[in-house]
Amino acid sequence: MHGNPRELAGSPGSRAPHHVLTRDGAPISTHDLFGRRFVAFAPAGADGWAAAATAAAATTGIALDVHRVGRADSFTDTTGGFCAAYGIGPAGLVLVRPDGVVAWRASDDTQVAAETVATALTSALGHAARPRPGEPAVHS
Repeated sequence: MHGNPRELAGSPGSRAPHHVLTRDGAPISTHDLFGRRFVAFAPAGADGWAAAATAAAATTGIALDVHRVGRADSFTDTTGGFCAAYGIGPAGLVLVRPDGVVAWRASDDTQVAAETVATALTSALGHAARPRPGEPAVHS
């Protein structure tokens, strides 16, 4: 994807924006959280998405770190610009691949579901979604 990185605002397929958060009073770049696993960022108002992302990781077996932004027990957004930088609202979610590219995002919580996140994760890996136990596998 081409374009000014400052204008892409976390568009899927673009490099995830650098944004400074704080953890335990120390600054940390969002980029420092990428590299080994998928990362899900859920703002403080996105409890449903955080739970859905955790459930999707368990269902798919895909390693995923779920980070809460704006909660005292996770990361603080001291500038208040995280959601704008990533193009989501305060009840949204963004998934970032281990290489730091945005895989998927939801701007709000209108379609919260673990299945939605699971589909986004498996699609980012180029995998078809696995059938649930008892469901027939679909082959093409």
